[in-house]
Amino acid sequence: MSHNIANTSTSTSTLTASLPTVEQMKTWSQDNVKTFLQENRIRLDLEDKDINKIYTQRIKGSTFLDFTAMDFERWGVPSNSAKEIEKLINEIKREQPVTGLAILKNLDDKIDLIRSELENIYELSARSEIAKINGSYYSSNHADKISNYIYNKKMKMKLKESILYIRSLPQNKNFIKSLNILANRAEKALNDWEAHETKSTSSENHLYLANTKFLGIMLITSYIMDPKIAIENNHAPFDEVLELDICERPTSYFDMKNISIEIEKIKLMTKNLLHDYRQLLIRLAVLGFAIEALNSEGDKIADYRCNLVGILYVPKVSSIINIPNEWENGIKFSKGSNHAIKIVAIGDKP
Repeated sequence: MSHNIANTSTSTSTLTASLPTVEQMKTWSQDNVKTFLQENRIRLDLEDKDINKIYTQRIKGSTFLDFTAMDFERWGVPSNSAKEIEKLINEIKREQPVTGLAILKNLDDKIDLIRSELENIYELSARSEIAKINGSYYSSNHADKISNYIYNKKMKMKLKESILYIRSLPQNKNFIKSLNILANRAEKALNDWEAHETKSTSSENHLYLANTKFLGIMLITSYIMDPKIAIENNHAPFDEVLELDICERPTSYFDMKNISIEIEKIKLMTKNLLHDYRQLLIRLAVLGFAIEALNSEGDKIADYRCNLVGILYVPKVSSIINIPNEWENGIKFSKGSNHAIKIVAIGDKP
């Protein structure tokens, strides 16, 4: 496997001796990361089941280098293997050539970060159509508006409240223990952010937020979800990554004043429908938040309309599936958005 994953003829020993660069890894897909782990499985002491656990997290090359041993352990990778992966990640970071070209590219890399870090929050901004029409200005403007809105809505306080609530719960379930690991990570990110705020300008603080992995999505999801109700439904009141599969083209690219977005999820069985229904709601709420942020100016929100539709595909059953109103409890939507979730039996047309 070559470092740009164009071919697959290079052996494991070659990869281990000559590590890929950070720039090369940024272009890797989820499958490329899996191949890399498979070819280094002996060094990392990984079994197929461990690699599959990492693969299910949908990690791309652009984010792989930001994870720590704690993250891999949280996903069920054995401690020793998790530490070996972290060592390999640190090796890749240390062995990057410091060349004139790398220095000259530094500014471009910063801009790319602003463009890419919020893809987990709002993948619409990553669409090539937007890039063609608006260029890099759109992405930079988008990141700035998201950051401004996070400040205006005082989301930091909401995240702190969620962390405190998690720590107040009895540690008698694995789910709560996992939430505490996530809370520790969130608290560290918040502490780093606050330390940066004390010595930086307002604009620098906004850029820091836009370029800090996972902090933005933690802040937003803690804002749109009530922590007590979220945990009762086996959801974290905040998260690090939120995958968004947008199925239809938005109706407007230019001003985001009138936009429709559809996302979907497929279930292989009707069991635990509540969890997947609420997952779709959470994703729709985050998209609605992003649209509202793009239409904000300070404390004022411009008039806009946002239609958000989630489609949940399920197997056909003999009875009609009724969704209780309380399944939407504790999830906050922006004022300018209308949302709906359609339950579609596989084989039917939505």
